[in-house]
Amino acid sequence: MKRVYSGEEIEALCESAIREFLRASGGAETLCVDIGTFAEKYLGLSVVYDDFAESGAGCTGFLADGMRAVRVRRNGGERMTVYPRRTAVIGRMLLQPGETVQRRFVLARESARDLLAGLGTEPVAPVVFPPFRCLWTGCVPNGTGWEETVSEELLGRAAAWLLMPLFLVERVMVRYGQYGKIIIHEGTPLARKQGFLLQRMADDLGVSRTVLVRRLSELGLYEIRPVNEYMRAGIRYGGVLHAAGE
Repeated sequence: MKRVYSGEEIEALCESAIREFLRASGGAETLCVDIGTFAEKYLGLSVVYDDFAESGAGCTGFLADGMRAVRVRRNGGERMTVYPRRTAVIGRMLLQPGETVQRRFVLARESARDLLAGLGTEPVAPVVFPPFRCLWTGCVPNGTGWEETVSEELLGRAAAWLLMPLFLVERVMVRYGQYGKIIIHEGTPLARKQGFLLQRMADDLGVSRTVLVRRLSELGLYEIRPVNEYMRAGIRYGGVLHAAGE
């Protein structure tokens, strides 16, 4: 019988790997996972950057299988290149200023791909153009878990689990005095203030605000509520409750 892994099991695997990595690297108190070092030192991947020449949008990176050639730009021309197996090949454009967050996410995604391969599945066609994406063999969709393959959607979630395991999310929330669910009332001055708070938390974790919000929502720690609820609760200043709804 084939083993099926639930999302909860994969999340636990990612968290365990990050805990072990941080403990071994002396970063037990950090907020931002050094995902490049995790990929190279903990997983043993080679990480290289190259200029992809394949057609199709979204060419950000892939995990090489040692067999399939990829078209890249070199010395003013193009050539087909085969990278050694277990090489994380990342788009050179992600080395540009302002691309750090995206580069970290792509590294985490390919790290997750390799980590999940250790559960018993080997990638056989990691690069397909167009579009630029990764395929695994033997997919058995069952609606309940991951079997012989993983989807890109799940890999994106696994990347977030590596960058933001629960213990790091809890740590950054405590740092900013958040001891429960972050509730946003859209269109209010408080929502703007909370938006700045979320951005600072995301910066500390080394992720985008969008990815952080998705992770918080997944953990039940983020909720958007209607502005009329905020107004009904009333506004308190000068020790007096003002503008309370009926």
